[in-house]
Amino acid sequence: MRVLGITLLWLMASVGLAWAQTTNTVAGSEETVTIPKAEYEGIKAKLADLETQLQDLKSRLEETPAVEQVTPESGAAEEPTVIGGSTAAGVPQTLLPDISIVGDIVGNFTSDRTKANRNDVVLRGAELVLQGYLYPQIRGDAVVCMGEEHNHEAVVEECFLSFLQIGNSNLSAILGKRRLDFGKVNKIHPHHRPYVTAPSASENFLGDEGLIAEGASLSYLFPGKYFLNLEVGAWRVRSHTHLPSDEPMVEIGPGFDDKLYSARLWGS
Repeated sequence: MRVLGITLLWLMASVGLAWAQTTNTVAGSEETVTIPKAEYEGIKAKLADLETQLQDLKSRLEETPAVEQVTPESGAAEEPTVIGGSTAAGVPQTLLPDISIVGDIVGNFTSDRTKANRNDVVLRGAELVLQGYLYPQIRGDAVVCMGEEHNHEAVVEECFLSFLQIGNSNLSAILGKRRLDFGKVNKIHPHHRPYVTAPSASENFLGDEGLIAEGASLSYLFPGKYFLNLEVGAWRVRSHTHLPSDEPMVEIGPGFDDKLYSARLWGS
């Protein structure tokens, strides 16, 4: 009897332990959250509203017509989109001109007391330069000078258009007022020269301001292996004068006020 009682107690303890483990496993695998009924109803209403909005969006997408996608043909290159400029080679992509101001500052340090502006630094003159492209192959240049040679008044020294290429030919042209391509010095503005005074030969023959004329020139670039360019032009030269306060009017420059024809051939 004692053995039977011990066996029954052992069986009952084993069954109770197994039932407790099963209960813990089920309770651990399920999580129960208790919330108020009003909050549950609010969440349920929001879910229903979201489902309604989703169905509305689906119906709108179905009603929208499909957009046909156009793909470029094979081998066709897409044209680039350019804002504010041209795609021509060598032409800046902007409509604003290049603006620069150049000053001519000279210092005179000497022991000669008869020299004016002795041991002083003065602004002999200044120029305003405007340069830019008006069209892919048309460039404009304007130079406004003011200084001692113009009695400190603003004067348009150069204003011309450069047609870099006329059509598909090798022709180019320049139209307006400019410094002529005569020699090595005349083309350079006095403000840009690396020396204070112009060479005596150039100044005595052309004057201190150089040879400036109004007209047009036409250039032709010969095709071939070597560079060869021909330029012809027709100009009108107006003599310029200085008006010192204590001296009569003095004419300087080439000494003529008439038409001038030019021709130049150069190569390399």
